[in-house]
Amino acid sequence: MTLITTPLADGLDNAEKQIRDTKKVFHLPNSDGLLVILNDQVLLAGPPLIIERIGQRLAKTADDGLPYHKNINRIVHIGEIYTPGEENVYMNLSLGVQPEAKGVEVFVEHFMEAWAAFNGQTFAFAGPQHKKLLKESQFVVTVKKQGKGP
Repeated sequence: MTLITTPLADGLDNAEKQIRDTKKVFHLPNSDGLLVILNDQVLLAGPPLIIERIGQRLAKTADDGLPYHKNINRIVHIGEIYTPGEENVYMNLSLGVQPEAKGVEVFVEHFMEAWAAFNGQTFAFAGPQHKKLLKESQFVVTVKKQGKGP
């Protein structure tokens, strides 16, 4: 899991620094921070694994005890390679991290709908059954050792 999600973990830390610095440069300390993660290559990094790894990283605290990623209010994960059950159905995630101040959640809803339309995809919000599935799904990899052939 660590090998697959190392770019994700490093990206969260880099995003925190970039959002913090951007707020400082533009004198916008109360603005919302949005991190967009585009996965168009790693098939194993489906939504259950992404949620688990992001949760682990977001538990990190700074020296003062506050959340380390305190400038990230929302994370959007666009999984263009993960198709849950249907060949051309992508599953994207929008996760609230910190309380928002300026309406980033509404922006994200419009952004996700526009992204889907741009890519010729339909768009729908997950219902309770999807949330239950994501919480109960587990990541399993079976590795078999192959013997030497004749």
